[in-house]
Amino acid sequence: MRLICHIGMPKTATTFIQDSMAANRGWLDRHGVCYPQLRSHISNHITLLFAAAEYIGAFHRDYGIHSLPVAQAFRRALVADFEDEVAQCCGRINTFIVSSENLTANMAGPAVQNLGAMFKPIFDEIRIICYVRRQDDATLSMYAEHLKEGYSAHNIEEFIRLILAPDGIEPYLRFRRTMTPWIEVFGKEAIEVRIFDKQYLYEGDVLKDFLSVVFDGDLPEMTDFIPAGTSGMNVGLSAPALEFLRRIGERYPRYRDGQGNPDRIRLRDRIIALPTQPRPVMFAEISREIMAHFRPANDWLRENFFSHLPAPLFPPRQNLTGDSNIGRITRDEFIRFATHVFGDPAPVIDLADDLQ
Repeated sequence: MRLICHIGMPKTATTFIQDSMAANRGWLDRHGVCYPQLRSHISNHITLLFAAAEYIGAFHRDYGIHSLPVAQAFRRALVADFEDEVAQCCGRINTFIVSSENLTANMAGPAVQNLGAMFKPIFDEIRIICYVRRQDDATLSMYAEHLKEGYSAHNIEEFIRLILAPDGIEPYLRFRRTMTPWIEVFGKEAIEVRIFDKQYLYEGDVLKDFLSVVFDGDLPEMTDFIPAGTSGMNVGLSAPALEFLRRIGERYPRYRDGQGNPDRIRLRDRIIALPTQPRPVMFAEISREIMAHFRPANDWLRENFFSHLPAPLFPPRQNLTGDSNIGRITRDEFIRFATHVFGDPAPVIDLADDLQ
């Protein structure tokens, strides 16, 4: 039995891939592929993160895992589920797919070893699939997600300082550090890295690209395969909407005292319905700074997985200028967004005192 383990990275259409796999389980089954549930209430197999845990964070507690002994018991239960499902599918299914960007976003070496110990006794062949995205684009996308979810209230300059710090808040962007534990546990020959860019994707389509890996380049007829729609929480918001969320973020954070904040959670549906245009645009200088910082990691990635491509792996952006719309919002926009989100701007109107 073969396992395809898709580990992200974040901001590379992982939710779209996961939702599409979950929505087409029948199609996959007819082609010898299983996309299991794995005790996850969403299409992301985030339960693998919990099962492999070497620490307990907010995601674990949200799921009900509050200690390492509980995580270890959950690991044993998930392995048993896997073994039962493989046994039941034997003869009909030849490939299992698991997918979670949290495996690169929230896991380090010891947890990857735990995954290896879970997978290797069950599967004859294991392939690790990882999509990478140039770090300036990923940083801007992650900044938007942090604001949208209420994880952060930093401005873009502060957020980038946190990204570029030696122990940055998104360490998966350091590709060598992220990929090394996977190479050590599963072997370099088991790792397939794909560049999240239309020019490198199969027919410029990330879903077809992913399935081309699953089916070893022999992609079946996809007439009956219905791609998932865009998840609301993955809709990109406008630059003014992001600045509005930044301003209210400290007052309405996603977590309070280590627990989900109900005052923020109840705003979720209204937040994702904020305007999507104009899209945020990064300063050219900031883009150059980010890519220069990550150049050693990208050189390592090219040497190990893309030696056929010229250096640098991610060339400088030619479409950016010395101007940016990030951090800009008018007072009228702020009041309109506050009325939409809260029904009345009064709870946050003081946060617009400096706006014109």
